[in-house]
Amino acid sequence: MVLESAARSMRDATQLQCKFKLIFIENTRPDSSNDGKLASFFRSENNPFAHFQALRRIINYKPDLLICSLWRSVLVGISVKLIRPRIKLVFFLHLPTTTHLFDQLFSKIMLSFCDAVWADSAATISSRVSSKKRLVKRVISFVTSSNPVDMKQNEFAPRFVFWGRLHHQKGIDRAINFIRLLVEKGHSASFEIWGPDGGEKDKLIAQINDAGLENVVALKGAVNQGDLNQIAEVNCFYLQLSRNEGMAMSVVEAMQRSLVPIVTSVGEMGTYCKQDQNAVLIDDPDNPIESANRVISLLKNEFKYRQLQNSAYDHWVKHKLYKDDICAAASELCGRS
Repeated sequence: MVLESAARSMRDATQLQCKFKLIFIENTRPDSSNDGKLASFFRSENNPFAHFQALRRIINYKPDLLICSLWRSVLVGISVKLIRPRIKLVFFLHLPTTTHLFDQLFSKIMLSFCDAVWADSAATISSRVSSKKRLVKRVISFVTSSNPVDMKQNEFAPRFVFWGRLHHQKGIDRAINFIRLLVEKGHSASFEIWGPDGGEKDKLIAQINDAGLENVVALKGAVNQGDLNQIAEVNCFYLQLSRNEGMAMSVVEAMQRSLVPIVTSVGEMGTYCKQDQNAVLIDDPDNPIESANRVISLLKNEFKYRQLQNSAYDHWVKHKLYKDDICAAASELCGRS
């Protein structure tokens, strides 16, 4: 029961090495046309009958392994384990911190019942799971597809973009401050921010207005996955100064589309974004003057930019995919005695 976009991509995959079914506990209507998707008939993900329905379907389905991710799925997973203890139960983590009290409570309980913990990064595992816990722990690749476009030579310009939730965790306020520094130093930068509001939109609008960046920074609203190629084509840098992260799928998506990432080295980003190799790492995102100067130097050196761009794109060309890694991990876990 995995609700993140990676699981949705696996559901839609045409070839899998294992049989996979995705069950939603959410306010969406059932889709009988897709055998890989079972949704709740109930219109609220907080309705206990929706959880009971999911439990009944899982018991009837008799899986070898059940993956639970978001906190609402934990009670269903634990109930399945109590009823069918031979089913392998996996707790899938995708953030290095819990988001609220319920998440913290259910996570703690789940770690006492599950057979394995999978995560999007080593940083997530180390911060969420005690080393004393005798659980199978595994980092799963969150690369959902091969590079979706051919390597491109975009127009070299100070154009920056971000896509994702407008949430405090993502450090969009830091990114806007970074752009402000570039403008103050005489660069006619532009910064597009794509994504749904995660509680920060009003604050970001106020910050943009206070800094006089209305003609520089644009909040563009939610974006469809299919539009990312076109968005990437007209930009050069992907700017995300996160406060905490797991794998940061949006950064991976940007690199696969030939954008040079400008990021903090939190979570897993520090393992695949390398300073002066395929990225610009921001050492002090709350006071990024030195890092801004590094980017300004890069904006004067197109040859160096192209080197970083090529390396960013090449990094993911032959990387293992989420769907294959999930099936391999499931086979390994179910093969254990």
